[in-house]
Amino acid sequence: MRRIINQVLLCSLFVLCLSACPQETGIRIEPGSTVQHLEFRVSSNRDGTQPASVGVFRIDPCETTGQGRALWLLVGTHGSAPLHRLTYGQTPYGFSVSASSRALVPGCYRASTSGTGKVIFDVRADGSVQARP
Repeated sequence: MRRIINQVLLCSLFVLCLSACPQETGIRIEPGSTVQHLEFRVSSNRDGTQPASVGVFRIDPCETTGQGRALWLLVGTHGSAPLHRLTYGQTPYGFSVSASSRALVPGCYRASTSGTGKVIFDVRADGSVQARP
């Protein structure tokens, strides 16, 4: 009986560890994006084409660690929701706004998800947007 209990506990721990791993996601800035119309593509991996299921999407200045007040924060209304393409300031279906979008001024920013996805990008003085390698 003790062996069965140990096996059940071990299996439960294994499942818990798997569920705690962040989902692999990728974020890209769509070509032609500007500060006035900034579009992101979120997928199941860096170069993927399949939407990713994420619980959080946020934009922060590069100098913060993600613990401060986000410049824009979206949260899935039912935990996580599929996300493929989104435009800065527009709330996609299945998400609610926890921090309204603020104007992006020239500088460095980081977009990230509740998974592994992130992209660091610069907004330039001329309004263009460029992802960092």
